[in-house]
Amino acid sequence: MINTNELLPHGFMLGGFKIIEKIGHGKLGIVYRATQVNLNRDVAIKVIFDNISKNETFIKSLFLKVQELAALNNQGIIRVYDAGQAQGHYYYAMELIDGGHLQQKLSSEGPLNIKRALRYMTSVSDSLNQALTLNGATHGEIKPKNFMVTAEGGIKLANFGLSHAGGPTNELSLSSALYTAPEKICRTWENNDPRADMYSLGVSLYELIAGFTPFLSDDLHKVLDMQLNSFPPSLHRVCDAPQTVSQFVERLLSKNPDERFSDWNAVKEKINQLLPQLNKKSSTTTLGKNVVKKTKSSVPKKNKSKNIALMMNKAKSDLQRKKKKKTTLKINFK
Repeated sequence: MINTNELLPHGFMLGGFKIIEKIGHGKLGIVYRATQVNLNRDVAIKVIFDNISKNETFIKSLFLKVQELAALNNQGIIRVYDAGQAQGHYYYAMELIDGGHLQQKLSSEGPLNIKRALRYMTSVSDSLNQALTLNGATHGEIKPKNFMVTAEGGIKLANFGLSHAGGPTNELSLSSALYTAPEKICRTWENNDPRADMYSLGVSLYELIAGFTPFLSDDLHKVLDMQLNSFPPSLHRVCDAPQTVSQFVERLLSKNPDERFSDWNAVKEKINQLLPQLNKKSSTTTLGKNVVKKTKSSVPKKNKSKNIALMMNKAKSDLQRKKKKKTTLKINFK
């Protein structure tokens, strides 16, 4: 047995899979490109970290969710091929997507064209609607890192439903908190209510267009507090996005789930209304592209976070105008 907190070597046999190379990692384990020997097909295989594998309760819960994921027949969701334990390592094998994820594209290419971002969200909404309608399933961790880009330029959702297994430590990470709906923080979310995913979709869309998430902080408690009680700067103000697009994102980001959309069909219908309104000029000269050009030419890369902070401070007056008098959600941090 090899410590799976360290890299498995090329050629290592794990059950019926031959390890080729590492292609990513997450909070649960390392993802490898591998070959499923009996079918001679390339797959992605996640090998769970040893320290997490020792938590039998969590492993049981996780693999129940993996089984549920394998039962989904949805072209917009990454398929699971196999799961199990071999040589003392827990793993699950899935469809291999070579295009990387949208978080990587944001890092390398900057914010997306608004039309492109909205079209991606149409695809995501379709997949989420189908999973909810046919299987009663919600994703639980919508974010650009889980939007995998196919060779054809489409989007497939990764890690569908796996966050519902909980976590090995039951602690919310900062990377997840940036996208988490208020009702999940307050633990008032009802099982399989899709509106929490809608909130996370709103955060993701904001990030894809602006280049950063609505609430920025390195402090977990501050992020959670902002998710509950703060309102993000308007996309129209921050990055010159059309008012209609900005208002759409703001509705997705409503603190009260009842103020979001009723279902995924309503989300898709709204996107389809927005797309024709975006003429070529407005959809190709949004801040998404313009701000990146400005920051590259006038702001050193190392000062990118300072530049973002300045833009958010500039939008503060807009934020105050948007803030309504209503009861705020509170949470006590320990």
